[in-house]
Amino acid sequence: MDLALSTCWNASRHREGYEMIEEIREMGFKSVELGHNLRFSLWPGVLKAVKDKRIRVLSLHNFCPVPIEVHRPSPDCYEFTASTSSERNAAVKGTIHTLEGASEVGAAAVVLHLGSYHRQSHLTERLVRHWKMRSLYTKKNSSDRIDYLLQRKKATPLIQDRLKQCLDPILKKAGKLHLRIGVEFRSRLEEYPHADEFEGLFRDYAGSPLGYWHDFGHAAKMDLLGIIDHSQFLKSQSSRIIGAHLQDFSPPHNDHLALGEGSLPLKELHALLPAKSIKVLELSPRVSKEKIVENLQEWQK
Repeated sequence: MDLALSTCWNASRHREGYEMIEEIREMGFKSVELGHNLRFSLWPGVLKAVKDKRIRVLSLHNFCPVPIEVHRPSPDCYEFTASTSSERNAAVKGTIHTLEGASEVGAAAVVLHLGSYHRQSHLTERLVRHWKMRSLYTKKNSSDRIDYLLQRKKATPLIQDRLKQCLDPILKKAGKLHLRIGVEFRSRLEEYPHADEFEGLFRDYAGSPLGYWHDFGHAAKMDLLGIIDHSQFLKSQSSRIIGAHLQDFSPPHNDHLALGEGSLPLKELHALLPAKSIKVLELSPRVSKEKIVENLQEWQK
């Protein structure tokens, strides 16, 4: 499987989609993921590049292209778990648009964020501060975490009902278009699904196009905070993995680093990915072109 590069790295610097793709091609990549910051103005150039066989698109990250009414690109601009039906409807509409775009460019999968339980909660940030102070495993922190998870469990039926209203039409559309949906592992406890909730989610949607999308930086942060064991969790999802966002991580929350610039045992972790899964470098725009080319060359070896 080719190593793809997410256009999150360079979309913000380009006014023309064809140029954006050509920059990536010149670095040696044959495949891309179209990222969630891809503006609609870049879409015609991307379509031309695909038609001209300049690039292969493996996946799209919802919402892509960015809905025209959204002025600041964000994969969380609309949430399926939102309390208002208007936001949930907008999330479904934007996702259907992404699915249609994915079909148009011949992609195999779309990556989704499902939403959150409490947008304004700051539990994750508080745990990071305690990690810095080496006080993560105090009795108070353990109690706070348990209380939060109990509150979350009470809210689960409502959240699942909202999700079902949104996911049913999305999965139906994905099935018609022969696309897979990858639910991404997130970097905050407040987001859905939590590590322990993936099992129930996939049980509820068994037989559907829904699968798992691993993010190495996000999982590393949850490992750091004692929420998961990174390698064990990755193994537990192996049969469901559609693809992964590859990146390195430096504690406590520096992700989207070039491979080799952080502290992750990359060779051991990458070896746990199924051979046929989609593999995407999702890197910060701050990463140098030279470093990305170096990553690609090392991967090809």
